[in-house]
Amino acid sequence: MPTGSLCSFSIISPPLSVVVTGNSALITLIGTNVQWGDKAKWVRQDATSCDSRFDVTRTNEMQTVGDGVAALFSFINAPVGTHLLCYKFNYAQSSAGVATPTPFLLFRRIRVAVVRYDSVLPWGTGIGCVSNLTITGAGFDGMQLNSSADGGVSWALTPASALTCAFTGAPSSAATIINDTTITCTSPAPTAVGTLPLKISMGAFTAGHPLSFPSFGVFDPSNYRIQTLWPNGGAYNRESDLAITGTFTGADWGAVRCRVGGWVGTGGFLINDTHAVCRKPRFPDSERAAVGDYAVTFSPNGQCFSSASSNSSSVMFKTYNSQVNSLAVSGAPAISSVTLQVVGAGFVYPALVGSVCRFARQRAVPPVLLPPPLPSSIVFTSLTTVSSTLVRCPTPASGTAGTWTVQVLQNGLDPEPTLYGSDPEFTEYDLTAVRVMALVPPGGVTGTSTSVTVVGSGFAVYGEGQLTCRVGGATLVPAVRLDSGRILCEIPARQNPGRVNVAVSLNAGSPSTFSTDWIQFNYYIPPYFATIMPTQGGAQGGTTITISGMGFSSLAPEYPIRASFMRCRFGSEVQRQPPLAHSDTSVVCNTTWGPNGARPVSLALNGATFVTRLTEFGGSAQATNADVPQFTFVGLHPPALLEVFFDQAGTKLNVRFDSQPTNRGLMNGLGPCSMVLDDATSMQLRGSALADALCDWVDDSTMFAQLTLYTNASAGMRVGVRANVLWPRSYTGSCNEPDSKCTPAQALDVDAFFPCDRRDTTARDACVTPTALVQAPNEISSCPGTSLTLDATRSSGGGVRPLLFQWSASPRTCDNYYAISSRLSTLNSADQQQQQQQTVELTGAELDGGNQFEISLIVRSFLGSSSTPYTIIVTRAALPVPLLTIQAPPLLQLPVSAPRTALQGKASIAECFASSDSSSAAIDFTWAHIASYSATSMVPLELNAAPLALDPVSRMQRDLFLLAHTFTQGIRYRLQLSGCMRGSNATCGAYSVDVMLRNEPLQALIAGGDRSVGDDDPFVIDACASSDPDDVSAILSYRFACMPLSANMTARDELSFPDGDLGCFGLIADGAGGAIASTTARIALPPPSSCAWSISNSTLASGRYAFRVTVVKTDGHRYK
Repeated sequence: MPTGSLCSFSIISPPLSVVVTGNSALITLIGTNVQWGDKAKWVRQDATSCDSRFDVTRTNEMQTVGDGVAALFSFINAPVGTHLLCYKFNYAQSSAGVATPTPFLLFRRIRVAVVRYDSVLPWGTGIGCVSNLTITGAGFDGMQLNSSADGGVSWALTPASALTCAFTGAPSSAATIINDTTITCTSPAPTAVGTLPLKISMGAFTAGHPLSFPSFGVFDPSNYRIQTLWPNGGAYNRESDLAITGTFTGADWGAVRCRVGGWVGTGGFLINDTHAVCRKPRFPDSERAAVGDYAVTFSPNGQCFSSASSNSSSVMFKTYNSQVNSLAVSGAPAISSVTLQVVGAGFVYPALVGSVCRFARQRAVPPVLLPPPLPSSIVFTSLTTVSSTLVRCPTPASGTAGTWTVQVLQNGLDPEPTLYGSDPEFTEYDLTAVRVMALVPPGGVTGTSTSVTVVGSGFAVYGEGQLTCRVGGATLVPAVRLDSGRILCEIPARQNPGRVNVAVSLNAGSPSTFSTDWIQFNYYIPPYFATIMPTQGGAQGGTTITISGMGFSSLAPEYPIRASFMRCRFGSEVQRQPPLAHSDTSVVCNTTWGPNGARPVSLALNGATFVTRLTEFGGSAQATNADVPQFTFVGLHPPALLEVFFDQAGTKLNVRFDSQPTNRGLMNGLGPCSMVLDDATSMQLRGSALADALCDWVDDSTMFAQLTLYTNASAGMRVGVRANVLWPRSYTGSCNEPDSKCTPAQALDVDAFFPCDRRDTTARDACVTPTALVQAPNEISSCPGTSLTLDATRSSGGGVRPLLFQWSASPRTCDNYYAISSRLSTLNSADQQQQQQQTVELTGAELDGGNQFEISLIVRSFLGSSSTPYTIIVTRAALPVPLLTIQAPPLLQLPVSAPRTALQGKASIAECFASSDSSSAAIDFTWAHIASYSATSMVPLELNAAPLALDPVSRMQRDLFLLAHTFTQGIRYRLQLSGCMRGSNATCGAYSVDVMLRNEPLQALIAGGDRSVGDDDPFVIDACASSDPDDVSAILSYRFACMPLSANMTARDELSFPDGDLGCFGLIADGAGGAIASTTARIALPPPSSCAWSISNSTLASGRYAFRVTVVKTDGHRYK
């Protein structure tokens, strides 16, 4: 028993005791004045005193043991963790009655660690294999000796008491406490199968402890063999479960795993002694190009693997990198299976065993051919690989119309990713629902092709060139789908009259794909025109005329059919109503409105082909406008609504009336559209805006509505005009008069399929195609957690409404494809705000671990047009480079006359860049001209062939100032901004843009514009201000022309000026205040070198004239 002054007392040892929970432990305490009869207990680590509320063990009376005292403490019910000693000095032995007993005193540096060992993973190792072991439990933090809170004494483990994993009969290994619940160590490399009991040891601290894991064992990896596996292939960058068969008796050693090549999977489990499932690992993207066959080996503990030679020779796993692009044909009859061709890239050839196509039913209509219940919603069909870009599989032939999504499962398990993020769809349609009911028109003239609308049902487009019309027995012509009940077909010309059958196929005329019914098309000989009576009438229309001739009943034998299609035309205006009466030799109809003057009269038996033959009997020659009778319109007419269409940019709705000048609805500049358009149209144009839509007039015949972001204008909308708001500009009467020239209420529809199409053009006018553009840094830094912003705000062509954005990652070339694709799919499918869609941020969660990212964007306009995909590639740098961009489009075009233009750079420092001070964290910028190209052919040019002198000051700054005159026309310059960290010259980022001069057209100008002059005053047509903005020193020549204008014509109409340099024909002054109509007299033109034309006094008679100047450059460029 230690001795000492009765006034001193302490406990100095042991600093730590380790006890396994659920046991009792005899602990010997050494200190000053410790005696038999003292008492001790253990309290929680957070105790502030020895108060009973902190107790974790009962009080035990101490017994003398050598130089100390000892007691048996029970930790059966004690919580796991670190506990502190409370000791009471009773002085109950030699000093009894001499010293007063102390209360329980707290000794913070005397601790007991109560630990629990739950498991060891794996719980065995292989012969000759060192395994990494993970021991889980609780209380492990208490096994570490730190600085004592009492007296600042530091304790450290001696080598003899270091934490180890001790194996019975084998060497120990050092153990590491990871946290309070985890210890790691390694196993030995045993030489024989058996048990290898494991104890977590701290030398004397754990001397009395039982074995922690007495059943830890040793197995022979060569006893476990794989015979087969399924699937036997998969995407290199995707995890998938492998079902394996073989010899696996006793193979559960804690972590069943498969190793594919050099990569180990993340999970697995045994089913029985012959079957197991393991997880194929995701190969890193750096292995993208190393696809092929890899050996598969098995391990019962995830670390000690059998050799590949012990497996069946067929146990290989093939990795691939594939994607699905599209279906060559996306529909077929439901009653018969067809071979579906799937186009893509990277397909395995030949196909893997078990390759299939998966069809998942999306939509179905009530079955037509089969009774309920509906067929299966999931169908698998076998797959054949034709090449690396084409696979084939039969379609389900379910017998029920419906739509299926199609997936290619090359390994029979995992679907291949698709190019733009969504699975292609295949439709099985009911062939009996594909009906042909009528042709509009039902016939056409011989010798001329005829565009017809096939009216029916069930029409759909299932791939390019699939929708066709069959004319006669074998002729196939392409068709254009308007909607499910209408398609357009061009019936080819035929010289002989007669009838042919017209049927429709949705599958390019393949056998058994034609509509079960058909309709006849009639080729007829054009009619012959003899005379019309009367030959003159009011311009407002409504004059009843009789057309005499022959062949007017050739379209069809039935009078109602002929009457429903037959139409009269006066000039370019077609009478919308059928004739009042007709026979084979005469037609009675009312005239349309017409501009003042004579107009040719024509007739279309089919309502579309206004062709007549030249001679009464025989011959195939067709009459021209000069050959047919003319009808002369006299006076004014109510303005007629001719067409409504969107401008190609999608920013305006144009409303065009006939060429007779109108009063513009009494509008003076911009005003509410409701002044001319009816309430329904005005409200649709307004949409959700607070104010009315605004309209204005281009000229006296064309009005336009300015579309805003909030408009509800759309293809197919009806545009209505109010009654009695428009009349001819020269009309002085009232709208209440019987013969009023005020326009009645009238309306037209915007073409639902071609909303930008013009009436006067032969080809169909398409709306502008949107352009997708994504801007992002060329590379991102090496820092983990670095984000990437994809900026598509410079995408264009959406008109006034915001574009719709569809983002996708490239399946075969984008690292971290599945994580990035999931993020982009969320944006595409969710109802996101527009700002979120046009600017996308990918975070470290999607990017970390990847080095190359390939992203594509497609944009769509509110008028239904889609852009071609725009693809951008961003790489990850090896260093923490700064993030650089330039605030400009990829190609910046400068006008020659532009003042100093700034190319603005943008930079940010990588978060993980380490710098010693603020100056080293700064970025040094440099601009350089790095390449030149031909602007037209993009052929690279030598830099010195078109040198570019950059501004000497700003080229060393973030923003570069450009001067247009330093650029050469026709050269495309590539400028690069580099930014290097001042503290590390090798840590640099870069970004480049192309700059070129805009090729601006010649500008032809006539000074003074429109004017009025006296008939005896001289005047000058001055074009000297005309110029070539690209070449101020260009030599120009000038060609002048003039012509008289009729009352309804303006200088902005499409005018037919006389050819050549004959000057001004028409009304030439006779010198006595009159005029001479002449085809030979002319006014002398100035020479081509003169930019002005002086017209002498009394040269032209009184009237209205249009003057034109054509400016020509010596290289042949011209502008009028």
